[in-house]
Amino acid sequence: MALVVTARSPVEAQSSLLRRVLVRARPGRWLTSGAAIVYGLALVSESLARLAPSAESTRFATVVVGAIAIGLIVSACVAAWLTRRDDGGLLLSVTLAVVLVASRAIATAVLLALFLAPLADVVEAALGLLVLGCLVWAAAATLVAPRVTAPATAAETQLFRRVAVATSLVIFGAGLSGGVVRAVGASWACVGAFPDCNGLGLLPLGRDPLADLQLYHRLLAYVTLGLVGWLTVEAFRTQGVRLGRASSILLGCTILEGGVGGLSVSMSNPPLGQVLHTAAAAATWSAAVTLVVLSGRSAPTAQRVTRNSRSKAVAYVQLTKPRVMSLLLATTAAAMIIAARGMPSVGVFLATLLGGALMSGGAGAINHYVDRDIDPLMGRTAWRPIPSGVISPRAALRFGIGLAVLASAVFIAFVNVLAWLLALVGLLGYVFIYTLWLKRSTPSNIVIGGAAGAIPPLVGWAAVNGEIGSLTAWYLFAIIFFWTPPHFWALSLLIRKHYERAGIPMLPVVRGEDETRRQIVLYSLLLVVLTLVLSPFGMMGPIYFAAAAVLGGLFIRNAVRLWRQATPQAARQLYLYSILYLFALFAAMAVDRVVS
Repeated sequence: MALVVTARSPVEAQSSLLRRVLVRARPGRWLTSGAAIVYGLALVSESLARLAPSAESTRFATVVVGAIAIGLIVSACVAAWLTRRDDGGLLLSVTLAVVLVASRAIATAVLLALFLAPLADVVEAALGLLVLGCLVWAAAATLVAPRVTAPATAAETQLFRRVAVATSLVIFGAGLSGGVVRAVGASWACVGAFPDCNGLGLLPLGRDPLADLQLYHRLLAYVTLGLVGWLTVEAFRTQGVRLGRASSILLGCTILEGGVGGLSVSMSNPPLGQVLHTAAAAATWSAAVTLVVLSGRSAPTAQRVTRNSRSKAVAYVQLTKPRVMSLLLATTAAAMIIAARGMPSVGVFLATLLGGALMSGGAGAINHYVDRDIDPLMGRTAWRPIPSGVISPRAALRFGIGLAVLASAVFIAFVNVLAWLLALVGLLGYVFIYTLWLKRSTPSNIVIGGAAGAIPPLVGWAAVNGEIGSLTAWYLFAIIFFWTPPHFWALSLLIRKHYERAGIPMLPVVRGEDETRRQIVLYSLLLVVLTLVLSPFGMMGPIYFAAAAVLGGLFIRNAVRLWRQATPQAARQLYLYSILYLFALFAAMAVDRVVS
């Protein structure tokens, strides 16, 4: 047997030599850092050119700085792929930066060609911040070595990192909202000495749409300052000098950005003030991303700690019952659009959905606490956070009450008291009337208790109009009220044995499956008739009537099929279709009201 020795080709040898040289020279450090710094300067230069479009020197400087930044970004990407192939996070950040730079140029050009200059400014600002964030992340990753914390500080380190990530997202939202304010000309909507707005106080929301945009931007800035202040104190208390210094830098940038912004507003937004505000915003965003990277590199590396923290975070999300929440928010949003005959005020719309999500999540968490004695007996619920031991009952109760308190604050501050009272009635009805009383005492539990789930449309209506005297609002309530029994009874047919094991008197357990299927057909007929009378009474138009007729026909067909076939497959099909039915029906209402 001959031994064959093959030599590397000249191309392979040169490539290997180049890689060794690059690894020893370690160009990634200065390339990524230089790219981040120059790209930040490019964003500031773009802001200056936007304010002085006729200045040729400014435009030329912007083009030059932008070209240098792009060159550095591409070079950093190539160097990372040649020398740091084992660092997946670094490769992702620099590659994403290149993709985002190209996407930003293309999207801006397309939107300008379509004469959508304000939207182009917003997209340009958002993608610019994302590019800067990727570059700062890459620079920090190449400059900072990982540091393992002691096991005693593992929980505190994980909490610190989560708050740092949340703070960076809020800062990004504040930067994006600032871009919106600048793009639509809302920078001059508030006059007077900061923080006053038009002589009306601190946050006089709801008086002028343009002023509202600036006020929401200010609100995000206030939230940012509070979060950054907490991070700074907590960093020095538990995380050590490195994160303490990084948090202090972030706090300084945040205060500087807020001070420049407030002074600029007080001076009627001179061009220099706007440019300095942009520079301070870029510095704040960069400091926030750096803090996230540093906190990640100071986090405990034990796999078990990471996995447990992730499982607990997922468990807290599960406590809020996100699937149920999505249905409630969909009906709330549709009711608001119907009540406003179009898109309501963005501020009220978002605040109502946020408050509704928090209140719904609080109700779900308290429901988990109340049902902790029967959940282990049912295979469907034995995996829930409390019976599985991931979250303690007391922690779940505190979490639910905390969400309800936050929801109340959002409703009272940004919506109105009536919407808050209705949302609170929904929570109390679900927890006390349905979960604690009806669910465990009568087979009519879901019929009567379903009223709690039918309140969200009233919340949406009250948020827009400040009253619930309209017949249309109560028809929306009635539709969900009559939809709930066939929807939930279809599910109870699938898990009848679970309810029987837990001693819950659901209709299939007490009256039998045949009677349950008959009741499903009757309630389905009542539901479809109720949805169809909206158009003849002038509450909805032909678009909704056509959709309701088709959707209702399919609902009745599935209910009759379940009655005749009496199979688990038919019950599952009706259960799943009923969810789609409610989404589609309320979407058809919203479309019909807007078009009409």
